[in-house]
Amino acid sequence: MRQINFAAALSLFVILTFALFFQPSSAHCSDIDTSAPKLFFQNKQVDPLKGTLGSTMLPSNDTSSSENENRSSSTPSLAKTIARIFSSSDTTSVEEYDYYVVQFSGPVQPSWKEALSGLGAVFFDYIPQYAFIIKLGNAKVDAVSELGFVRWIGKYDADLKLSRDVYDISPEKLKAQESILKVRVVAFPGEDINSLVNAISSAGGTVVSSSSSTWSIRVEVKISIKNVRGLKNIKGVKWVERVPEHHTNNNIATGIVEARSAQGKTWPVSGGNLFGEGQIIAVCDSGIDTGNISTIHKDFSDGQGGSRIIDNIVFPDASAIDYLGHGTHVAGTIAGNGIKSGASPLANVFPSTSYAGMAPKSKLFFETVGSIDIHESLKLPPDLADIFQLAYDAGARVHSNSWGSSGTGDYDSECVSVDQFTWTNKDFLILFAAGNEGSDKDADGVIDHYCIGTPASAKNCLTVGASESYRTGSNEGYAAYKLKAFGYSAEPLASDFISDKPYGIAAFSSRGPTLDGRYKPEVVAPGTNILSTRSSAQLGNAWGAFNEYYYWSGGTSMATPLVSGMAAIMREYLMKEEGFTAPSAALIKTSLIHGAISLVPGQYGTGAAQEITGVPDDVQGWGRVDLESSINSDSRYKIKYYDIKDSAPADTTYSRTFSFDVKNDQKPFKAVLGWTDYPGSVAASGGLVNDLDLRVKKPDGTWLYPDNARSLSPLTKCSYVTEVSDSFYTGNGIGVRVTPPSYPCTLESVVLAFANSGRVIKDVSVVIYRYAGGVGAELFRKKFAYIPSGEYAFPIGLSLTEGEVLVAVEKDGTAFGVNYDSVTPTSRGFIQQVGGSWEVAAFTPAIGANFRTNITSTGFDRLNNSVSVTIPKPQIGTYQAEITANNIPNGPQPYALILSGMVGENPTNGEIALNADQPNAPISTFLSKTHSPKTAENINAVYGTALENVYSDKSSFCVQTEADRVISIQYSVSGLPAVAAGKLALEKLFSNGTHIQFKYAAFEDYTDGNWWLTDVSGNYVNPVQTLNSTTPYYVISAIKDGGAYDENPDSGVINDPQILGMSSPGSGGTGCTVGMNDDYGPVLFLLIAIISLLLRRKISKRLMVHSDQ
Repeated sequence: MRQINFAAALSLFVILTFALFFQPSSAHCSDIDTSAPKLFFQNKQVDPLKGTLGSTMLPSNDTSSSENENRSSSTPSLAKTIARIFSSSDTTSVEEYDYYVVQFSGPVQPSWKEALSGLGAVFFDYIPQYAFIIKLGNAKVDAVSELGFVRWIGKYDADLKLSRDVYDISPEKLKAQESILKVRVVAFPGEDINSLVNAISSAGGTVVSSSSSTWSIRVEVKISIKNVRGLKNIKGVKWVERVPEHHTNNNIATGIVEARSAQGKTWPVSGGNLFGEGQIIAVCDSGIDTGNISTIHKDFSDGQGGSRIIDNIVFPDASAIDYLGHGTHVAGTIAGNGIKSGASPLANVFPSTSYAGMAPKSKLFFETVGSIDIHESLKLPPDLADIFQLAYDAGARVHSNSWGSSGTGDYDSECVSVDQFTWTNKDFLILFAAGNEGSDKDADGVIDHYCIGTPASAKNCLTVGASESYRTGSNEGYAAYKLKAFGYSAEPLASDFISDKPYGIAAFSSRGPTLDGRYKPEVVAPGTNILSTRSSAQLGNAWGAFNEYYYWSGGTSMATPLVSGMAAIMREYLMKEEGFTAPSAALIKTSLIHGAISLVPGQYGTGAAQEITGVPDDVQGWGRVDLESSINSDSRYKIKYYDIKDSAPADTTYSRTFSFDVKNDQKPFKAVLGWTDYPGSVAASGGLVNDLDLRVKKPDGTWLYPDNARSLSPLTKCSYVTEVSDSFYTGNGIGVRVTPPSYPCTLESVVLAFANSGRVIKDVSVVIYRYAGGVGAELFRKKFAYIPSGEYAFPIGLSLTEGEVLVAVEKDGTAFGVNYDSVTPTSRGFIQQVGGSWEVAAFTPAIGANFRTNITSTGFDRLNNSVSVTIPKPQIGTYQAEITANNIPNGPQPYALILSGMVGENPTNGEIALNADQPNAPISTFLSKTHSPKTAENINAVYGTALENVYSDKSSFCVQTEADRVISIQYSVSGLPAVAAGKLALEKLFSNGTHIQFKYAAFEDYTDGNWWLTDVSGNYVNPVQTLNSTTPYYVISAIKDGGAYDENPDSGVINDPQILGMSSPGSGGTGCTVGMNDDYGPVLFLLIAIISLLLRRKISKRLMVHSDQ
């Protein structure tokens, strides 16, 4: 006889009653989604009440797809539900179970989850929208389906468990591997690992390694490519994917990101500087010099004979010695102290002529994963949590990773590992390089999107792209080369130098978004021609040798350590100056995002080639990191930091408001919200789990919503078949003409129904052609070694702005091919003739295309766990930033919030002063300073200039300073024209009636004769940035004692009258002189340089801009 626990049943009755009748209230009604909730999986988005989660294009008699039982909710019946509970309460037997997807009717309430838990459900991955994968007794499915808040429940279909990249392998590589793939099988926690291993063996696999945690079971398996699909049918398996192949993503830069001027100040609370003292940064990379702490590069010493490397962990099969040199370079960029290039660490002196890293007094915890063979992939453990845990236990709270796998922005099990570890350890910030996969496949002169690698596409890491540095000399790495030398054939890319415009993005830097539509990278930093420490054992010199201690390199690998070092400085600042004892990773990440400087419009200006369009976007994220803008370095501009932990939102009733008083409209008001989100699901390509909302109320009562907010990114499948035959086309080429749903869009993946009953391993190519009344140019081609029978999706990642495409499959063989629909021909099918021409077919191929279009929202953001509200010209008064919770399926959810704005008065117009932001400035005193109004006509007549207008007084000054040193002068101007800043001309006026123009600097470069504008808070204005006529700016000019711009012959005294204006058209003004001359020297030198380049690329292939070529 069944025994019923009446106390437990009564408790469950109460929970169910509350859950069925409780309806949460909404704080506001903006941006309401009135469409039916959908389920978002990697290859499909479907309303489960109207469609299936299984395959949709296979012949009706095909048995390769699993059965999918599903039920939708009916009218709630509490009595019926309770009856089922009592009738199935046999606690003496082991209940049969399976894994299901359950979708709730709206934003998830804690009581709903409690009700299902009471029925025995165990919750696992969250699936957008409002759904979970659960483990549930089969006898309880009907009871769950009848709960009023359950919209739908169905089995977790086996077709959803196979990653779209599992067959993404070239014939050459498969042949080298003797048709064996190395795959990762991820199973649900709680499954019996021995049973799982036995099932894998029965399916033809050989287990290489296995591990388990509270999150999952992971088994790495070697298996014939023919047998991979069988793994998805093993009970308890959640996911099957290829094991990623990890590769590396390979002084001026610190100036570009405005680090040294902020670091060298004496800060009021601590009374010290900000050079990373007290911070431990973890680095996982190819190695560090000799690997022996006592003999490594002296730039990692403490200046007193000791080392700042607290440990170097060498992982199994890795080489302790850094033969690649990559890890040593990365470590130097983070924490090298420049002692071998003239720095004095004990005195906190790190001159601009030294090659010290970003945090030169921090300590490093190093994890070595490089191989003895520099061409092999890195030797990382199966679960990335292993490297993070070691670093965390050693005291590191910043973890830098300049490596990853190539990808299209997908979310794999390694992304899950990153997000799981950071969710569990919310004070641990992980950084990843975005990747070096930037390419121009369609040759339109604009870098394609959707090429972020993994694990950089994880939600909680800070992903770093590469902007250009500023190196133009022929002896500075690859500075003399145009991008054409790296395979970029279309203009304006082809003629662009690799490191001459620091307000632009490096061509090779991987662009976003991720496949679920999130902005990546979040920030960028200089990553071209970066000079850093050299391993004494390295083979080759990457982008070029400098001396025995330093060498040149480039890539997002080099940008990432700059930001990692800055993250440590940011953490040091928050602890020492703002009073945070243990700042969260979200607070550090949000602070860096808040301080990032927009690079709009980029190095190519406006027009067809412009790719940097706003903040945030998929190219620069929120912009280039800037330390000064991230901390309270200007008394007139206030930054407020909030790290909300204990009172974090647990459900959708949460609402909290933060106030900020703006006193001045000459600087934007900014609010930035960020949080470490609960890990997403590989089956859903990630996706936001806990969804917080930010909006800002202006003093006039109107509300503003996040910048470039995005709605859930729709995936549109274009397929033109209705009744697919079990026959297949035996010819060589078959295709379907596809019309994208809208533009711009991304052809994310191609889906096809394939017949290969003989399991023939032979090349199959997926090819995309332009179509405009006929088949045109080839846009994409990828060769796959093997496609089995079934319906499969293959990643593409091709951006389209217009026109139709022909999606084709080309092969050589008659025993396998694409299924087709001969009953409902559409005139969209094409077959390839002998000779390569195409003609319309009498049938429609079972080929589909998945298109993704990112939808900008006018309301809240539904994709990103970092959002911002920026008001360029704020009203004077009190602003209110409101934080609410739209959906908290796995709470509570801590968060960080940054608010900033002007709280002081504008500078007095025209006042001449020394520039306080100049790093290592000489001690100087004004002997005199005057300014007098002048007209353009007067200046032209006296000094021979050709000014059309003037925008400042004639500013004259005499400064006593240290001999042969450079000073910088600043004074404010307003009423400037709405033109690019580099169009203006700053003229030096000599007493003999002549003049010379200053050069507009590409960044804050304190070289004699440079000038630039900053906003009132000292932020550099790039030369292509359009000025605001109602905004005041500072004019900054650099003058060297005894240099070309100093008229005074006395040593240590500088005279420099100057005036700001605009030259007449055709007058030959220099404007922004940031480029290279066309004279490259003798032809012989050019040939030698090219040969040298080719040799370097061969030796250090993984460090090149194109690591996949």
